[in-house]
This record gives sequence, C-alpha cells and structure tokens, in this order.
Amino acid sequence: MSLAMAVQSGADLLARARAAALRRDWVTAHEAFRAASELSPLSADDSFAAGDCAWWLGKVDEYLAASEVAYDLYRSGGQPRRAAMAAFGLAYTLSLRVEPAGAQCSRGGRQSGFTSRAP
Repeated sequence: MSLAMAVQSGADLLARARAAALRRDWVTAHEAFRAASELSPLSADDSFAAGDCAWWLGKVDEYLAASEVAYDLYRSGGQPRRAAMAAFGLAYTLSLRVEPAGAQCSRGGRQSGFTSRAP
C-alpha cells in the first residue's frame, strides 16, 4: 500500500476505488479496494466490484475470494438476485479451472474425483 493510500480514510479510499472502477482503471481501483478492506470489511457491492477489478487484472484467486464474500453478503442481506449473479460468476470461473477427465493421469498423477471411481 502506498503512503498516499495509508493516510486516506476508509471512506476516501472507497470513493477513489468506486470512481476508478467506473473509469475501468482496474489497477487504481484494485489498490484502493484492497487498502479500504484492510481498514474495515467491504460491503457486498464493494466486494463484488473488487472482484471485478481482480478479474480484469488476471488475479483469479482474488476474484474468487471477493466474489464469495459478495455472495455471502448478498445472500445474508436478502438480495437473492445479486447473490445469484455472484454465484454464477463463481461457477463460471471455477468451471474454467476444471481439467479434463484423466488429465492428471496423463501427467503421471493420481486420479481423483469421478475418474477414480468410474469402472
């Protein structure tokens, strides 16, 4: 975190992050959301936006973590449609990570999941 971000309040950081995200300045938004999250937990909408920033920067693990937080907050906050959108993004992204059946075996690894139980 830069010194400039360190001296800003959480509200200032969130305002900066939101404005940067609207401009699609993913680097600035990502840094500001991250700094704000160190001061206090992000809201569902801010977690979702932070996930978007991470996605566009290729930080898939951060995207998944932020989207999971957003999903939980939307769901517990009585916003099922937004929770469903967060869940859809999670499911889609996770589906991209799945290796074809037997892929580990072709590399000499141990089978897992269905392929280990299939006849």
